[in-house]
Amino acid sequence: MLKAVAKRVSKGITTEGWNETKLKDTQILKNEIEKVLNSTSKLSKSKVSKGIIEAYKKGIDEVDSKKGTHNTVLDELDIPMNLKMLVLDTNNLLDNASFQVLRKANDAYQQVMAHATTGLLAGTDTRIQASQNML
Repeated sequence: MLKAVAKRVSKGITTEGWNETKLKDTQILKNEIEKVLNSTSKLSKSKVSKGIIEAYKKGIDEVDSKKGTHNTVLDELDIPMNLKMLVLDTNNLLDNASFQVLRKANDAYQQVMAHATTGLLAGTDTRIQASQNML
């Protein structure tokens, strides 16, 4: 995400209208960060879901081994609904976390842009100084 921000800030730094372009870049940056979050979210959900199910299976195997049987409950039953609900709830939490990260990144970019371009608009900073202030 920081790479995406740095790329957006430095793009076109030597051209006129740089500060106006940076404000317009908010949506582009949001889309770039969203792509990063989507790919990491998919991976996180997959690993967390597999981890929950694997923990369940290991627990069943442990119970079965203590009873002296070699068949597991999973051989006869699918994953129980409450475990499926746990996986879905966890995935929803991960989705919410990704949304919050995206929102915070977008808000932070807008705040930094507004602050950094003030000096540029007032004529006290150059575009280079404004981009350094942003970063």
